[in-house]
Amino acid sequence: MRLLNSSEQEIISYQADPPAPVPPLPEAIIPPAEPSEIKTTEELYYTGMRIRQFHNARMRPEDYFLEALARDPLDVRCNTAMGIIHKEKGETGEAKKYLRKAISRLTRDYTRPRDCEPLYHLGVILKNEGSYEAAIDTLYRAAWDYEFRSASYFQLAQLLSLQGKHNEALEAVEESLLVNAMNINALCLKTSLLRRTENHEQAVQEAEKIILIDPLSKYAVNELRMIHDQQDELDVARKNEITLKKLLRDYPENYLELTVDYINSGLIAEATQLLQIARSSGTAGLSGYPSIHYYLGYLHHLKGMTQAAGEYFRLGMSLPVDYCFPFRLETLEVFKTAIEYQPDDAKAYYYAGNILFDKQPQKAIEFWERSASLEPALAVVHRNLGFGYYQYAGDIDKAITAYETALSHDKTQPKYYAELDRLYERRGDPLEERLEWLTTNHEYVAGRQDGLLQEIKVLVNTGGFDRAIDLMKNTYFYRQEGSEQLHGFHVTAHILRAKELLTQGSYEKAVEDMLAADTYPENHRVGRDTAYYRNPQINYYTGLAYELQGDKSLAKTYYNKAIISTGRDPGNQYYRALAYQKLKQKKAAGALLEDIIKIGEERVGSSGEVDFFAKFGDDQTDKQRKADGYYLLGLGYMGESETSRAKEYLEKSASLDINQIWARVYLDELINDK
Repeated sequence: MRLLNSSEQEIISYQADPPAPVPPLPEAIIPPAEPSEIKTTEELYYTGMRIRQFHNARMRPEDYFLEALARDPLDVRCNTAMGIIHKEKGETGEAKKYLRKAISRLTRDYTRPRDCEPLYHLGVILKNEGSYEAAIDTLYRAAWDYEFRSASYFQLAQLLSLQGKHNEALEAVEESLLVNAMNINALCLKTSLLRRTENHEQAVQEAEKIILIDPLSKYAVNELRMIHDQQDELDVARKNEITLKKLLRDYPENYLELTVDYINSGLIAEATQLLQIARSSGTAGLSGYPSIHYYLGYLHHLKGMTQAAGEYFRLGMSLPVDYCFPFRLETLEVFKTAIEYQPDDAKAYYYAGNILFDKQPQKAIEFWERSASLEPALAVVHRNLGFGYYQYAGDIDKAITAYETALSHDKTQPKYYAELDRLYERRGDPLEERLEWLTTNHEYVAGRQDGLLQEIKVLVNTGGFDRAIDLMKNTYFYRQEGSEQLHGFHVTAHILRAKELLTQGSYEKAVEDMLAADTYPENHRVGRDTAYYRNPQINYYTGLAYELQGDKSLAKTYYNKAIISTGRDPGNQYYRALAYQKLKQKKAAGALLEDIIKIGEERVGSSGEVDFFAKFGDDQTDKQRKADGYYLLGLGYMGESETSRAKEYLEKSASLDINQIWARVYLDELINDK
């Protein structure tokens, strides 16, 4: 066999298989069209369902379902979806209306439908309203659909238990488990029903089976406690009670969650006993939790013990509202009952409003207004009204008045300062007035990070760079929603202080500030972002500081850094353009400035459509959006040395949005240069 020489080996090496082709990228997600622009009702339905599934707070799935129903009023899927939405909001009248429309088409010509989803949801509503006979009929029909059979029979079991028919309820829960043997709720209810029918041994077996599936099941442990207690096995019962308390963790809402499970099945004695354990716990956060006592009042009301009910409701009303925030729709009935006993219970109205705000905001505001009229000194209800007036009604002046009232009753709450100052900011109140107000109340404002950040923001906007930098240097910040703006304040404060130092001829100190702008202090808990969108600005001004100091070599280094900085923020492309100009690359600078002007014109003319991909943060107002656009136009024309036009646009930007600090900075420079 002849050996290959080196040239032959080289040829063979180049004949290797070519690399596999790179697969194409998946198609980009396209934001949904306006409902009126979507062609079919099916597309409308699935668009609405996607918005529901992935939750976009800026879009309403109802708009898509309602558009479909405008074209076909009996569309089953969209009527069902609307029924479920109203059911989740507690608007049962509207929910029943939509669900019955869906059922009317499903059952046309005496059809026993295969798809029973609207029947199931209607049955649950009827059960919760106490229309038991109608609910039983509807849920049995819903159970014909295999998909809803387990859930329907579970609801039937609860309903029969509510009527005290425990043996029939046990049969229904067995039917539920035949379809879904892992239905934990059904297994728990079965344990209770076995205990109620004195099948204690089997009840213990079921409870232990649940614990094998879910070792943290509070319901199963509580059932074991009660079973052993009823059989006078007190030592075992106490051990289970200790385990139960460990699982409940002295957290009142855990007790209430388990209580509601029992109430929904009509097991009032069990619910009462559980809350009595909470009440006698000796833990202030538990025994002094208002909802515990309101629920005890409600449970005694259900048992017909009106005197005891009234006593518990009065006790609940007497307790402070701090850290009590009820949220379950079931709890709404508790507070409505408390109001029937005590029409002057401001706190019951307050709690009811808390439950309803994200479901029925107008009704929530009405409850809060009633609360405020009954107890004007209840600061938190005025705060909630302020939040509601702005977020729901869009009335910023009324919202501000409510917040100011809240602070007049309790000036120690830092959250109120943060939220109120953001409203002042949106209304365009003078920065100097806001600064005086925040600094005067600094001891309270600084009690929460969001309040302190508002104070720092106003300090930076009013030129209080030394104080702002000192606060940022000597405070330990936590990473949380809203804290991402901290690094921007840090950068702006150092750059603007450096610019002041440059005008004073203090070049060395200016360089120190510019280098500090590019740091990420440990106490800010922010990691370095190599692609930070303001890197062009930081590097350009650092280069300028070195140039004025006389170090042309370092100046050029930083101008080049500004040019190669990544990020597509149009406002910071301006500094890349300036760096290109410094390096005599006028063509590249001109292209960037043209882009900035084009984007500015687009923003000024924008209608403010919803950002489908934005999940958090406040929407920009029309004024803020236009202010951004005018600012970009000002930068573009300033870069092209069209001073008059730049000044015109910067004036518009600063007048529309008080937070356009850089518009004000450059406007002052243009005025002073003249």
